[in-house]
Amino acid sequence: MKSRWEHLALRQKSRLNIRGMAEIHHRSIENLAHKVAGWTGSSCAFLITCGITLLWVVSGPYFDFSPDWQMVMMLGSSAITLVMVFLLQRSQNKDTLAIHLKLNEIVGALRGASNHLINIEDLGEKEMLVLRKSYQDLAAEIQGGDELSTHTVSANHKALPE
Repeated sequence: MKSRWEHLALRQKSRLNIRGMAEIHHRSIENLAHKVAGWTGSSCAFLITCGITLLWVVSGPYFDFSPDWQMVMMLGSSAITLVMVFLLQRSQNKDTLAIHLKLNEIVGALRGASNHLINIEDLGEKEMLVLRKSYQDLAAEIQGGDELSTHTVSANHKALPE
């Protein structure tokens, strides 16, 4: 008979195995999505799509332009469009995250840059509009010939939250 501690250790080990399998599954799906998104943006995918569409159009007289003939193209294109919307959104989210991380690194590394701008994407729309207005004012001051010791909003305006 196993002790209580051995039983708890086995339960914890099985939980870790399940988490590990879920992580592997997640990475597999991510790799598949990356490959499919890359392929669908290729010239080959475009040519195949044009070929399928041409084949559908040419086959119209053979099927007497029946409702079933039309339905095949509508269902196929709707299903592909739905999948592509999710693939495009995934790619866009990943690219946006990468750009934000790179910009955060640049802002954090530049001397004299406002560190308040790191993770600015987490601000609400209202705060971002206030910041935008402050940058527009700063640009007008710079174009107007005012010499500023620094060209950051946080040094010259109080638009950024502390």
